[in-house]
Amino acid sequence: IMYSSGHPQTGGNLGFRTSNDYGVTWQKVSDVTAPTPIDFHTMTVGNNPKIIYAASGMGDNIFISTDGGNNWTITNPPDGQQVVTLATNQSNSDILYSGTTNGLFSSQDQGKNWQKIDDELVIGNNTMITGIEISSDGKTAYAFAVPNQAEEAGNNGYIIKSTDGAKNWTKTEGQIPGAQF
Repeated sequence: IMYSSGHPQTGGNLGFRTSNDYGVTWQKVSDVTAPTPIDFHTMTVGNNPKIIYAASGMGDNIFISTDGGNNWTITNPPDGQQVVTLATNQSNSDILYSGTTNGLFSSQDQGKNWQKIDDELVIGNNTMITGIEISSDGKTAYAFAVPNQAEEAGNNGYIIKSTDGAKNWTKTEGQIPGAQF
């Protein structure tokens, strides 16, 4: 199943949509309003396709559906941070990761409670996480981290890897010179 949300170039809102044929056709599942129509800029699904997480374009709310996108509830992002990206543990859909403008967070309970991942490569106000993916084993993860002081010389983004469920991180051997947010 593919998932989509957004707005057409002409304006309006497409709602939450799914495709069962690799994007050839799309079916609207629901309108997402809170209180105005919302389009998601990041979405993630784990091993349970009924549990879907999404964040709005401003990253100020995380939306959760436990019925395949028919209904949505809102939870707060970790520590009031702006959400940039989300990832679900692929072996347990209750475990959610949030890359924010100020670090990386994890939740073991569908975003009800958050823990900051305290690793020097993803810590504090110095690092924005712009992408994260968790492998099917739920242990291996990759993320793209960008220092918030990117204007400093040599302060480019970098790819990091975890092999223990996103607890500890190391820079990968292959980097992208000049990569920034």
